[in-house]
Amino acid sequence: METENQKGFWNKEKKMNEKNYRRFIPLAIAGVVFGVTLFIFLFTQLSGKLGINDLPYRIKKMPPFVLYWIGIANVATFIPVFFLGIVKLKPRGAVGCSTEVVKDGVYRYVRNPMYAGLSFTLFGLGLLLMNFGVSLAGLFWLLICYFQVKREELELEKRFGREYLDYKSGIPRFVPDFGKMVFDWLKITPKKEKLKKKYNSKIN
Repeated sequence: METENQKGFWNKEKKMNEKNYRRFIPLAIAGVVFGVTLFIFLFTQLSGKLGINDLPYRIKKMPPFVLYWIGIANVATFIPVFFLGIVKLKPRGAVGCSTEVVKDGVYRYVRNPMYAGLSFTLFGLGLLLMNFGVSLAGLFWLLICYFQVKREELELEKRFGREYLDYKSGIPRFVPDFGKMVFDWLKITPKKEKLKKKYNSKIN
């Protein structure tokens, strides 16, 4: 857990960084756009030279419309996930100095919505465009995000201790908990959560 000095440091750091938020965001967006564009270009060129751009559509037992709808499902699902992650985290994620574990909003269903949103959107876009290179770019971007997330998780565990470990153990890293989404949308409380609330109320 954080000491008072550490909390004071992060609060001070947060205030300083929020002042530079408007300057930082354009640079961050430009960096991501450049990186994704470069990945798409490289993997499209590579898959074109290898003659595998239309590889998924050569699978005889897989009708093309199935891949097309998988692409639509990915794009329709993960574009909102990506933007909801940005809206919820705001400067805290951009500067990496959050003073609390964000557990609500889209972070109730997935721990890394921005990484997942961008990666799976690219993957689905490749299927829609019948360009396997774009899908490969999305998968490779996800691989890079995986190693970045592992590094970030170590930092968050040091900063927030048990609180983050509990959150980490119950929320998926990249693929949202769609079951929980449906329950929340229908305003249904799963039996497991009902028992947990009942247990907590008895303790209190």
